[in-house]
Amino acid sequence: MIPQYYIPSKLPGIVDVIHEQKSFDSGKWKFLPDGKIELMFRIGSGSGMQITNSRITDKNESPGEGFCFLAGFCTKPVQISFERMHFISIQMTPLALKSLFGIPAYELRDFAIAGDLLDLNLNEIEDKINKLPDFMSRAKWLEAHLVSKVKESPALNVALGILNLTKKLSQNNFTYPVKKVDAFLGYSKTQSNRIFNEWLGLSTLKYQRMMQFTQSIHHIHSSEASESLTDLGLRLGYYDQAHFIRSFKEFAEITPGKYKKIMTQIPGQLIL
Repeated sequence: MIPQYYIPSKLPGIVDVIHEQKSFDSGKWKFLPDGKIELMFRIGSGSGMQITNSRITDKNESPGEGFCFLAGFCTKPVQISFERMHFISIQMTPLALKSLFGIPAYELRDFAIAGDLLDLNLNEIEDKINKLPDFMSRAKWLEAHLVSKVKESPALNVALGILNLTKKLSQNNFTYPVKKVDAFLGYSKTQSNRIFNEWLGLSTLKYQRMMQFTQSIHHIHSSEASESLTDLGLRLGYYDQAHFIRSFKEFAEITPGKYKKIMTQIPGQLIL
């Protein structure tokens, strides 16, 4: 696959990266959970994607077959296959679901939907991205288009604060207990879970576990070859090796050791 990347500056905390991928050959990949959602647009006449391990709107039709689809964030691995493809994709945090489309994040947990179910002018978008001459012009036009759709609200500001808090926790290897998260937010456990579910799609505790898992994926790729997985797990805040393995399997369905043996150069993406 041939990738290109653009980091938007106008939607911090909502859009992480816009990237374009093209493949002239068939492929089959497995993507591990990364806490992100993807809004994808097909360019030209490339084939669509078959998506498995995700609930879809119609058992007989994959959302990936059309011009546009939105993949909610996943808590289990997702497999995609294609004959050939050319897509531009907007990788976003779960906050984008509520702030762009008015959809509570928990509604698209392990779920993908076709783009025509979203509040998007797909005819305009398809015309634009197929007429613009290169990736960078397409990426900047999509960024501006999304900026015009953001629904500003005090609740969004609260959610952005929560997202920043989880990033700080990841920098401290998740050593804070969950009750401290509630204390930082100034909410009760029930209030915190409601906000986390609505904006991030999971309870406070499970979202922390997922972020700890995604951190572990990146650390496996960047750690010294001599560092054992046990030592890595302890460094990331897991209690012991058994805790690391159990938590890793919750999201990856394989052990950290198995992942290390079959990993590719791209964190969280495996070739089937």
